[in-house]
Amino acid sequence: LTCKPCTLGGFCPTGSTLAKPCSTGSFGNVTGLTSQGGCHACPAGHACSLGATTPMPCAAGSAAPSPGAATCTPCAAGSYQGGQGESSCAQCAPGGWCATGAASPTPCSPGSYSATHGNTDASACLPCTAGHACPRGATAPKACAAGSVAPSTSTAECLLCANGTFQGATGELACE
Repeated sequence: LTCKPCTLGGFCPTGSTLAKPCSTGSFGNVTGLTSQGGCHACPAGHACSLGATTPMPCAAGSAAPSPGAATCTPCAAGSYQGGQGESSCAQCAPGGWCATGAASPTPCSPGSYSATHGNTDASACLPCTAGHACPRGATAPKACAAGSVAPSTSTAECLLCANGTFQGATGELACE
C-alpha cells in the first residue's frame, strides 16, 4: 500500500489516518502539507474558514483589517466599503448616512441636508430651512435665487415666481 498525499485545505502529520483541516484564519492551497505551519495566514481583506483552500475576499460592506481573519467584519455604522477584499471601511461623507454593513452611503432625502461626517442614520439629515432648497444628498441648504422662493422648510427645489409676481432678493419665502 502507498500513502496518499494530504488533501487541499489540510495537513497530515506522520502516521495520520485522516487530514486535519487548516485552522480558521488560514488556508492550504497545496497537497501534502505536514503541519499547521504549512497553512498560510489569510491575507487582510479576506476570510478563511476551517479547512479553507483559498482566501475568500470580504464582500462590499465589510472588511478584514488584519491577516489571519476567520470572518470579515461588517462596516460600523457611520462608515461604508464599496469594494471587495478590502481591509478598512471609509467614513461616511456629508450629504448622507451609513448603516452598519453599508456598501455605499445613503443620500439625505430631497428637502434635507447634512454637513457632518460619519452619520449613522437618516436622523442626521436636517430639514432644509425656508427660503432654501436641498436636493437629494445635499451638504448645505442653498438659498433660492432672485425670482424664486421656498415658502416652507424641507423644500427640495425653489419655486419660480408666477406670472405677474417677482422676488428681487435671494433666500426668500414668497413672491411679491
